[in-house]
Amino acid sequence: MKPIRFVLPICAALVLAAPLRAELPPAVYEEAWKNAPELLEIEVTRVALNSRSSNRMKTTSVFADAIVKRVERSAAKTKVGDKISVRYLTSQPLEDGWAGPASNQILSKGTRYKAYLKKAGAHFYIAGLGRSFHESS
Repeated sequence: MKPIRFVLPICAALVLAAPLRAELPPAVYEEAWKNAPELLEIEVTRVALNSRSSNRMKTTSVFADAIVKRVERSAAKTKVGDKISVRYLTSQPLEDGWAGPASNQILSKGTRYKAYLKKAGAHFYIAGLGRSFHESS
C-alpha cells in the first residue's frame, strides 16, 4: 500500500505539468461554417499586421484586401470580381499551458482561400471561428 501513496501524487503531478492544448470539437466548426452568411473564394492582394504582446499572448490585428474569385453563398450580394477588406484578430500563446479554441492563421498575399465570413459595414469579418480560412488550390 505504501508505494501507491507515492505513485499517485507523482502521476498526478506529471499529468498536471504537461502542456495543455484544448480544441473545440469539429462539429462546432462545421456548424459555424454552415451558418456563415458569406462563403467566398478570395485571393489576397494586401496584408497589413498590427501586433501586441501581453505576458502570455501575442495578438495580431489582420487587415487584408482581397478579390472575390468565386461565390458559393452571399447574404451581402457579393459578386465575383468584388474587392473586399477583411478584418480579424488572431492570437498565439507565448508559453506552454495555453488552452482554447483554434486561432485563424495570418493570410498571405497572393494566396487563395475559401473564406467563411460575415459582412458588417464596409468590412468582412470571420464567421468560421478559428477555422475561417482554408487555403484553396
